Amino acid sequence: MVSNKLFDETNSSNPWLIDIRKDELLIDDTGNKLSSSYIWSKQGAEREKLVQWVFAHYRQKGFPFPKLSEEELLKKFGKLKTLTSAFDEKSGILKNSNSQGLDILKHFCGELFYCTKADGGRSTLEVFHDDELLLKVLKNRMGWCSTTEDGTERPFVFGMTDAMLIQGIRSSGLAKSISQFKISVAQSLYKMYCPLGGTILDFSAGWGARALAAASLGYFYYGIDPLTADCLNKMMLFFNSGNGWIVKGKSEDKNIYQSIPEVDFVFSCPPYFSMERFSIENSQCYNAYPDYSDWLNQYWQPTVKNCLDKLRSGGYFCFVIIDRYKEDMVKVCEDLGLHYFNIIDLSTSKSHLSGKRESGLTTKNTEAAVVLTKSNLTKEV
Repeated sequence: MVSNKLFDETNSSNPWLIDIRKDELLIDDTGNKLSSSYIWSKQGAEREKLVQWVFAHYRQKGFPFPKLSEEELLKKFGKLKTLTSAFDEKSGILKNSNSQGLDILKHFCGELFYCTKADGGRSTLEVFHDDELLLKVLKNRMGWCSTTEDGTERPFVFGMTDAMLIQGIRSSGLAKSISQFKISVAQSLYKMYCPLGGTILDFSAGWGARALAAASLGYFYYGIDPLTADCLNKMMLFFNSGNGWIVKGKSEDKNIYQSIPEVDFVFSCPPYFSMERFSIENSQCYNAYPDYSDWLNQYWQPTVKNCLDKLRSGGYFCFVIIDRYKEDMVKVCEDLGLHYFNIIDLSTSKSHLSGKRESGLTTKNTEAAVVLTKSNLTKEV
């Protein structure tokens, strides 16, 4: 949150000065890089003037959509081929913390990603285009925000970059964070439940993490999405995967599966009903079926059935969901003939200035990967 109190050397002597990418720091009209220490050196009215300069800079530049060079894209894609498995055999949990490769997805889908609203909140772009809210974000990053986490009040001051502006919109609480599926989680589940070089059907392709995971490991991937299909097909063509495509349409529509072959593994992260709103169009299932029972019966049930028609006998059907909807959605799957096989919890590490990174503690959230099979196999222990 953002207070009205400016912290500077007149009222605080122990700031938290944080620079993430010094090579990308903004440079003001006096030629100085806006590092955290430089921002902290500006007192009172000087800091206010500096905030106004940054505000004017972004009003002239517009929203800084993250973009990577071709060289950077290929280098980052290459690193995905050697990611450490997200599955921890000792605990039986999928670690949901590795963010590698997500900047590739934002490069291709950023214009859509930052328009998305989570659980009824504002989108990142809505905050950016609101003058009052943008100023609050800048103050949040530049010395008007504090913490008492270590027992004393300490202000945060961050070096200003494009990435820090975007992070600040989320950290200030003015726009709710939009989740991105972790590529390492998808890779781990592919290796566990799909034969090497096999075929995968993703009925809710989303921001492309599962497509990118499949391309990095040489699987054949066929996705469906009404919103992101175009940008994801561009991504797949860029990396010359040649192994599949994304169909633009609704997963509950049987006709759009005509170009998709039989697959070994169905895997997706379906919408958590109405928790994240990607657009106002009726192609989005929560807009077409705002009543939960209708959503289950007219979106989820036909989607599962359509996927089963493409899943080979003995293949696995897996989806990631939260506890709130898990029981109802699993029941639909079982009513259609799928058999419960396994469930794997996902965990996310806590870190940011909380001490949890040093202690190694994690927090168990309510997300889990539910695994069912098209044949009546014994439940995995």
